[in-house]
Amino acid sequence: MVKVRLSAMALLGLLLSAAPLVAQTTGSVSGTIKDNSGAVVPGVAVTVENVETKATRTAVSGDSGTYQIALLPPGRYRVRAELQGFRTEGRDLTLVVSQNARFDFAMN
Repeated sequence: MVKVRLSAMALLGLLLSAAPLVAQTTGSVSGTIKDNSGAVVPGVAVTVENVETKATRTAVSGDSGTYQIALLPPGRYRVRAELQGFRTEGRDLTLVVSQNARFDFAMN
């Protein structure tokens, strides 16, 4: 029984020590989405597409108009914000290791 506990604790320690390594090899994109009047816009779909691999990740802005997409590998990305009734907004980004890119959008 003692060996099982020690093995479980060793495994847990290994997993917890590896978590910071993942964060150090990835980046993130976050921001706030507002309309032309400066009011926050919830419900906007924000898509991040890796230009080389075509892999996509999507988040939806919350009640405060904010969004975040984390754990993105370094690379070239296209970031789009879309909501029916508004023009789609997009920007290009080259994300590097540990970068937390901020992309605020003004929806028209």
